[in-house]
Amino acid sequence: MSLIKINQNIVDAILLFNKLDSAKAEAILIKIFSSPTSKYSELFTEKELNKLLALLKINEEQLNNIVRAFSFLLMHAVAERNIKDVEQTLAHIGLSQGHIALFQKQWVTYGNEYTIKIRERPVAIQQELKEFTWSISLPLESSKLPLKNATHLREDSFPIDHNEELYSIDAKNPQLILNMLLQQEDGSNSEKFAVRLEKAQIQNLFENLEKIQDQLDLLL
Repeated sequence: MSLIKINQNIVDAILLFNKLDSAKAEAILIKIFSSPTSKYSELFTEKELNKLLALLKINEEQLNNIVRAFSFLLMHAVAERNIKDVEQTLAHIGLSQGHIALFQKQWVTYGNEYTIKIRERPVAIQQELKEFTWSISLPLESSKLPLKNATHLREDSFPIDHNEELYSIDAKNPQLILNMLLQQEDGSNSEKFAVRLEKAQIQNLFENLEKIQDQLDLLL
């Protein structure tokens, strides 16, 4: 079983949704599937909202949490192309089989259309990256590299087995410096900043970039 990582707010929202009867729960799901958004105000008119809140006996914050919870789970389903993970997560939280069946019904009916809307939705960008440079540096303040003379790299015509001993700790822990220039979309303001990453952070960065690329490939 593969469960999605979720926070307590999502758990609380799903459990609240679980208390609604089938007709009310389905009405909310139909609205959620109608548009890929995490804002309840974009799904309901003011008249619909007032009527719905009175009918469900919940407040706006609770309704908003329900919409946000299902929107998050649906985004995962689209990105991973795996609705089963969502269904298993809902069951693990405690959503009844009847409510899960309602969710499955909406996915079968509107899932493909919902997926297309997400992929076609424009991304709002307030700032754009105008300039990017990077460099690798070694903290040489106390460095003692190399520890061995380069002329002794080979002994008896064979390479030294443990060549990591050739360099100091500093040399084995480079730093990556990223220099970026961000500019407002209208060109009004710009901001320069630099990020310094240690070796472990560099490795973590590239591993995460690979995961992001894999998820982007799935959306194409």
